[in-house]
Amino acid sequence: MPECNFFVRNGYCSNGDECLYLHIDPDSKLPPCPHYDRGFCPLGPSCSKKHVRRSICKYYLAGFCPNSVRQCKEGAHPKWPLQKLTPPTVRVKKDPEEERERVRELRERDAEREDERERQGGGRREWGGRGRGRFFRGRRGDR
Repeated sequence: MPECNFFVRNGYCSNGDECLYLHIDPDSKLPPCPHYDRGFCPLGPSCSKKHVRRSICKYYLAGFCPNSVRQCKEGAHPKWPLQKLTPPTVRVKKDPEEERERVRELRERDAEREDERERQGGGRREWGGRGRGRFFRGRRGDR
């Protein structure tokens, strides 16, 4: 089932529960935190990226896992690559009042656009329609 474009752009959907498309939480689309994947993220829960919990291999914790990293079924093996990681960024919490105000403004703007379309006649032309090309001159009696 496709994702609802209106929900993605605005954070809400005017169709609500009756919408035929998926409303996916934007937090579920966050990339995983490379610091947490290595074993520890200094920002903890205030990190802007997703922290995916994994159980650690009990043999790895004891000091040696007889299975290789890719074949181990007991759990995860933390990775300690030598590359330097970019510093983590803090997640910015949105104020619920500000979010409600933003949603209200978006709804008002959408209502204004609908009113403007209705005032302009909805974009319909008197002689428009299907099957009438650019050479159409009107009714036969007008010629």
